[in-house]
Amino acid sequence: MANEYVSALSNYANFSGRATRKEYWMFTLYNLLISIGLMVIGRSAFHSDALYNLYSLAMLIPSIAVGVRRMHDIGRSGWWLLVPIVNLVFACTATVDLESNERPKLSGLALAAGIVLILIPIIGILAAIAIPAYQTYTVKAKMVEVMAVGKQAETSVANYIDKNGLAPTNLNQTDFTGTSKFISDIAVEPVNGDITLTLNFVPLKDKKIILRPFRGTGTTMWSCSGLGIQQQYLPSNCL
Repeated sequence: MANEYVSALSNYANFSGRATRKEYWMFTLYNLLISIGLMVIGRSAFHSDALYNLYSLAMLIPSIAVGVRRMHDIGRSGWWLLVPIVNLVFACTATVDLESNERPKLSGLALAAGIVLILIPIIGILAAIAIPAYQTYTVKAKMVEVMAVGKQAETSVANYIDKNGLAPTNLNQTDFTGTSKFISDIAVEPVNGDITLTLNFVPLKDKKIILRPFRGTGTTMWSCSGLGIQQQYLPSNCL
């Protein structure tokens, strides 16, 4: 099945000759799947469309070339590739015998296929945008619970410091009872009272949030920082 994709690439800038319906649509399918994959990977891992943009730029000429050859294969001028919807309907049309001078008949099935094929890339692009956005949303929702538990730990440690003048060696010395399935460990640094929350969910598994106490105007206040956590996932008060 990948032979058609390779064949189209081997005719990178060939605008003459013919391309069968199978060759054109298999190339289009592979091209679409690779584009969506690169978009998802780029946005999820690097928060950038650079991979997708570079691939799209590289595929611009062969995509046009195979489209022009597909128009030739049904006895049409390559310029028909510039006409929206009609070009997709023509691309769904079977190969014709050019020596017969007979124009291909456009069936209702070809028209329906053209409409469906318009929707496929639109759905693919929307999915590529929605998947990273949904991941960010779910991570932030989990972080809300994590920070709520962290707030409880802050209060318990602050009360201990205010009462005893020093930080606890562990949370068992305080009245803290908070838990969350999104936190694998909560530790207290006895020297300065730092609270470390170790996260327990993908994609932030084993990443840490540090809650650090400092003296405010007569009370203990807290700063927040994330170790190895992208800023988009952190609460607004975390750096």
